[in-house]
Amino acid sequence: MKIIGFNYDMLISSMCFLDNEIIKFAAPEERFSREKNTRKFPAQTINFLKKKQHFDFSKIDYFASSMNPGVYFNKFNPLISNNRKYFAEHLISFPDNILNNVKNRDLLESQHIKQDFIFKDLKKSFFYINHHDSHAANAFYSSGFKKSLTFVIDLQGEISSLTIYLCKMGKFEKIHEIQYPNSIGMLYASITEFLGFKANSDEWKVMALSNYRKVSEKYYKIFREKIINYDDKGNYKINLHLFNGYYPSKPNLYSGALISILGKPLQSKSIPDVKTLEIAHALQRVTEEIINSMIRYYSKKFKVNNICLSGGVFMNCLMNGRISRTNTNLNFYIPFAPDDSGNSIGSAIYLKYNILKKNKLIKNLKNPYLGISFSDDEIVNELKKYKLNYIKSKKVEKLCAEYLFKNQIVGWFQGKAEFGQRALGNRSILANPLNPKMKDILNSVIKYRENFRPFAPSIIEDNAIKYFDINKKEKIYYMEKIFNLKKKYRKIFYSICNKDGSSRLHLVNKNNNSKFYNLLLEFEKISKHPILINTSFNIKDEPIVNTVPDAIKTFFSCGLDKLIINNYIVSK
Repeated sequence: MKIIGFNYDMLISSMCFLDNEIIKFAAPEERFSREKNTRKFPAQTINFLKKKQHFDFSKIDYFASSMNPGVYFNKFNPLISNNRKYFAEHLISFPDNILNNVKNRDLLESQHIKQDFIFKDLKKSFFYINHHDSHAANAFYSSGFKKSLTFVIDLQGEISSLTIYLCKMGKFEKIHEIQYPNSIGMLYASITEFLGFKANSDEWKVMALSNYRKVSEKYYKIFREKIINYDDKGNYKINLHLFNGYYPSKPNLYSGALISILGKPLQSKSIPDVKTLEIAHALQRVTEEIINSMIRYYSKKFKVNNICLSGGVFMNCLMNGRISRTNTNLNFYIPFAPDDSGNSIGSAIYLKYNILKKNKLIKNLKNPYLGISFSDDEIVNELKKYKLNYIKSKKVEKLCAEYLFKNQIVGWFQGKAEFGQRALGNRSILANPLNPKMKDILNSVIKYRENFRPFAPSIIEDNAIKYFDINKKEKIYYMEKIFNLKKKYRKIFYSICNKDGSSRLHLVNKNNNSKFYNLLLEFEKISKHPILINTSFNIKDEPIVNTVPDAIKTFFSCGLDKLIINNYIVSK
């Protein structure tokens, strides 16, 4: 059974190929189109598969999309159905007129719709999966839990902005829902824009800024009294008069009413002012309080300790870490792509388990390394094409560790590209965490971005408890949570440490990435510490590098000292 899952028209377009019990390939479209955060249909990803892997779409059994337009199809619309502009609209007109005679025509509870197309002897089935069902499937089935509460929170799906499910194999029971525009994701996006950043893109910058100032009672009080009300069960209601998120024609997501409360909209700065920091902190605080209260209430009500979290709001690793630290009685799981891009995977596995009722377990749902890779011949051809200076070595981990210890910065390009917005050791820029100036160097001459932006540490899993305040049950393999670096190490590792002593952690072991693990071992031999700075292999406003030419272009566009592609070392 072969299924292709798609996510598009939502952030970020992607595609997944599920072949029986193995995900053979999955990637965001932006990696191929080089258009960051693209919402376009993943046509270039498909073209790549057809050219490089001779992919035959006629052999696919099912196609799934992570958006279900059927939930909007509730009332007869004579404007469309009786006044068609062209014959293709007959696809809408025919069922619309027929269903006008059905008394109970509420399709909002429909979890999916199906279309069958027959081309001569070739029949293809297309399934439209509810957006939040796709999110829930991506988290629950990759968690390994037999039963869980699954919280999906984002800007919006078809009509939902928050959905809570009680999940078991093949069956999701919806136990709570909040509908757009009453949306935490919309609130966070709107305030992000108010602070001078790009909505639906730069929310994590606001998250980072929120950690720079702890006292913001003035704006916290404004949020609680005038912007959003909520109780200890996580029930909330946003003052929608303050926002334009549900009016696409408006120039900003926030309205003049919000300006009357918070003052003149701000401009993003490399060194942000106090007001920006205080508003960011207040926003982060109310977001965490609402979601934390909701998780506690529903886990207690349903007596379930396994908690899955999905949706773009759970890209907030600062919140994720705090929720995990304050609810040690609960078992949390967040997939490697909880944002919309992961829904190509989610729609495919929802179709397999919940609709087709195929119960054989998918073997590699926890594996984020699902993208493209390159053979030695392909790599050498590209290096020769650009007439680059390179050597091949069987000891690249050892040599790379030596470069890093000498404070050289390395572009590390290995094996299959990881899926998602975070580099996990295959498309990474690596640097020495012992250099106190490294954070500023990376921001200024490598990433070309704001100097307040922090960097994540990758560490050998068995050593994490020595350096960080975490318990042994934490399995942080996707940079999905922030934890505190122990105080005695904060001066030593200044470049991986936020102002409050926290770090966005990434645990590495021999099984999840053996080559990156060996590199950390080699660095430990020299430095006595199994830790490296690991940031995504890209520069500001560009997607993570995908191909060898992408890596070469980025290498020569910034201050990288070395480029290591598999076992090939390139110097300038």
